[in-house]
Amino acid sequence: MADNFIELGQTGLKRSGGMIREEFLPELAGDRWQRKIKEMSEQDPVITAELLAIEMLLRQVDYDVEPAEGDTGQAEFVESCFDDMSSAWPETLSEILTMLPYGWAYLEVTYKRRRGESNDPKRNSRYTDNKIGWRKWSLRTQDSLWQWKFDDSGGVQGMWQSVDGRAPVLIPIEKSLLFRTTTRRGNPEGKSVLRGAYRPYHFKKNLENIEGIGVERDLAGLPVAYMPTKFLRPNATASEQALYNQVKEIVTSIRRDEQEGIVWPMEYDEKGNELFKLELMSAPGSRQFDIGSIIQRYNTQIAMTTLADFITLGHENVGSYSLSATKDSLFKTALEAWLDSIAGIINTHAIPRLMKLNGMDTKAPPKMKFGGVGKVTLDEIAVFLDAATSAGMRLFPSVDVENELRSQVRLPLLSEDEAAERSQPQPVQSPSTNDGPADGQAPTDKQMAALLAQIRMARRVTNGI
Repeated sequence: MADNFIELGQTGLKRSGGMIREEFLPELAGDRWQRKIKEMSEQDPVITAELLAIEMLLRQVDYDVEPAEGDTGQAEFVESCFDDMSSAWPETLSEILTMLPYGWAYLEVTYKRRRGESNDPKRNSRYTDNKIGWRKWSLRTQDSLWQWKFDDSGGVQGMWQSVDGRAPVLIPIEKSLLFRTTTRRGNPEGKSVLRGAYRPYHFKKNLENIEGIGVERDLAGLPVAYMPTKFLRPNATASEQALYNQVKEIVTSIRRDEQEGIVWPMEYDEKGNELFKLELMSAPGSRQFDIGSIIQRYNTQIAMTTLADFITLGHENVGSYSLSATKDSLFKTALEAWLDSIAGIINTHAIPRLMKLNGMDTKAPPKMKFGGVGKVTLDEIAVFLDAATSAGMRLFPSVDVENELRSQVRLPLLSEDEAAERSQPQPVQSPSTNDGPADGQAPTDKQMAALLAQIRMARRVTNGI
């Protein structure tokens, strides 16, 4: 009978020792794919735009450390550790997000004893509780990977790193965080979100090169040289072959630039015909294919790989607001899924390890949770308030609800003194025709909805909508 506590099979990950062999295109195998990622993400405008949009949107997302039931200050401690790292959280998140183009991001975690301010950056802390906190999460760049270390069952045990040709150093998984876009087959390198964009990028790049050459030839014309046939014969003399090669070099190197100019022989036969002639032949008519529209199609396909094809709307002179809203919503859903994946690694590994180092109970640790991507619009808030109040839902007076709505529309939050003043009994006032709330009183649900509608209308007028 098989032992149910022993793992018999493996994930099927294709590897040779510590090297992953999952890529089926030879031109992208090994570190060649990493070099191609660098080229694509730094040179292609569409890929650069979509990666920048993803990073900037996710850097703005708020996060919170939620306490577990019976928490005795652990959540507050963990949150203080996030704030006490040598790099601000948005910068650390940017390092983590390199997992998107590369498929994975390996961050080494280092700690410090929190003993207050110090001139030594390795010991400096804003706290003096003598607890162990995070000093920093440092990215070990993808191009510094030498190979992975696996156990007998295929589990990742660490990353061998080699920088500038130096001897490899093992960074164990126990003091690291491995973020991946996918865990399929247990592949530590995940899958790049740009892998599906490689084919359209490849064709687009070639077409852009052809387009550039074509534009230049249409502006300058196609160079054509005429010369006697004896210079082109296989048995031409050495001097004839040398002249032929010179003419050929002139024809193939003609360019319209600040150094343009040609020295050309002038010679005629006995009948007065030119023996050597150079002319620029213009391309007649229009092209059968619109190369610009083909390149635009590849741009759209590239953006589709990250669900960011909404960035091409307007550039193609097509697309409606409703279509843009649908694509935008789908894009934000994908971003939130990636944030959930990041939070999962932090909650599973980073936080429990930190608590264990401090001798805290790890049975029910606090959990990090990201907020939503993007801001709620005034239109969405107004529609919600109108629907909620029409259904009989009571929203006001509630300081928490009102402050949340105030923050969404960028109005000053209700202070504790104002909230306390509202809680006091108010004198009876004579009826008024004013639709707004009386001084010192909380607005009703309908009054708040009307106020938001007025703010929304004022912003539309200001923006010229």
